[in-house]
Amino acid sequence: MESEANVTFEDRRFDYGEPRFITLGLLNGEVVVVVTTETDQEARIISMRKATNHEQTLYFRTVGR
Repeated sequence: MESEANVTFEDRRFDYGEPRFITLGLLNGEVVVVVTTETDQEARIISMRKATNHEQTLYFRTVGR
């Protein structure tokens, strides 16, 4: 992502059997959602997609833009 103004929070909606984190940030001027998991050995991207309108609103309210 192209900015230090990212928003990350833990996804606790379900028991995934591993910690999952959702990050909202900018990529080429668009808000994207990246879901990751981390272990002691590595970080792994689970998915990445364009943010929904609701997620974009959350991102801009949180980073103050």
